[in-house]
Amino acid sequence: MRRPEDGELILGSGSPWRKQLLQRLGIPFEVRVKKIDERFPTALQGAVIATHLAALKSEAFQPDKGEIVLTADTVVWHRGKTFGKPEDESQAFDMLRGLSGDVHEVITAVAVKSNRQSRVFCDRAKVYFKDLEPDEIEFYIRKHRPLDKPGAYGVQDWIWMR
Repeated sequence: MRRPEDGELILGSGSPWRKQLLQRLGIPFEVRVKKIDERFPTALQGAVIATHLAALKSEAFQPDKGEIVLTADTVVWHRGKTFGKPEDESQAFDMLRGLSGDVHEVITAVAVKSNRQSRVFCDRAKVYFKDLEPDEIEFYIRKHRPLDKPGAYGVQDWIWMR
């Protein structure tokens, strides 16, 4: 149950996964999504990309007194390149094939903002993929539709049970 001094949490994201995470934690919140241009300078790398994008999303909000806005961004970083959300199934296949049998980083940055202050922080996880056969990748794409996920996969999906 929310206490009056806690403030109102605004999730500045349309991500079903972020929404589900807060629900599982029992944290009351309201979803408000602002459309922003998620392009970033090409010189940025790894964690700096995720931090830049989370902060950019946060800047779109001007919280009222008592509101706390939470925004986030996740990037997959592999061999000096960021893997964003695939544009289509072919690009998703290429991404998963590139990650297959190799290690990469998943970097999530979170921005928390009130009407008085703002903080951005990030966390990294090394992820090791087993070799995936082309038919496994095709099955995963058909069954789990990962076009809305950086790197074309979700940690909560079947790919981790393989």
